[in-house]
Amino acid sequence: MRKIICLALLTMVCSSQAVFAQSQTELNQQAGQGSAKSDKELNAVWRNVLAKYATNTEFITKLRKAESAWIVYRDKHLDAVWPNADPSYYGSAFDMCRSSELGGLTKARTKDLKLLLNHAAPLPASAAMVATGNAAVDSQFKKGLKAATPEEPLFTKKYQQAQTAWTAFRDADSDAWQALDASTKDSSAAKYSRIVQLDKARVKELDGWVRGIPEGDVCTGSRITY
Repeated sequence: MRKIICLALLTMVCSSQAVFAQSQTELNQQAGQGSAKSDKELNAVWRNVLAKYATNTEFITKLRKAESAWIVYRDKHLDAVWPNADPSYYGSAFDMCRSSELGGLTKARTKDLKLLLNHAAPLPASAAMVATGNAAVDSQFKKGLKAATPEEPLFTKKYQQAQTAWTAFRDADSDAWQALDASTKDSSAAKYSRIVQLDKARVKELDGWVRGIPEGDVCTGSRITY
């Protein structure tokens, strides 16, 4: 009887593990599909922006440069979140987590590009506001570097590379926005406004390494938890 009970328990454990593995595989696939959908939408909006401003060659040239810079930043950010080159280090949920993070970045970029399709007057901004925003990003970056204590030795390097890539993207993107409003009386207002927007978003993004994300979240990566 004892052997029968043990065998039954073993069967239940194996079955539950199989169900979990299957469920995680499905979650990975769903996240991948969601990321692909976000990328498809981004490309559609991108084409619409290019079509709308086709005659503004200076803007299009600078926007292409900004988009290339964003792609570099996007990839560097993912590397900073998961510095270890071996995906298995982060467990079976790695594919799901990376796809979800990628999808979030893509959606944010799509939202920004949509602003260009419905271009309005830039929000009030000044050189002083830009300086304040830049200082806030720099401070948040340093806090994240100090607070995060991951085991991966490459974290510091990849975290710094991500910040460098983001700065290049911010500068290129704000240049593009300025070029779009080049015919206005004060085109620098568009540049300042865009920098302020991007600085605020970056401070929030870096918060994952400063305040952390909820404990139990399987997609922590190199970020701390609370």
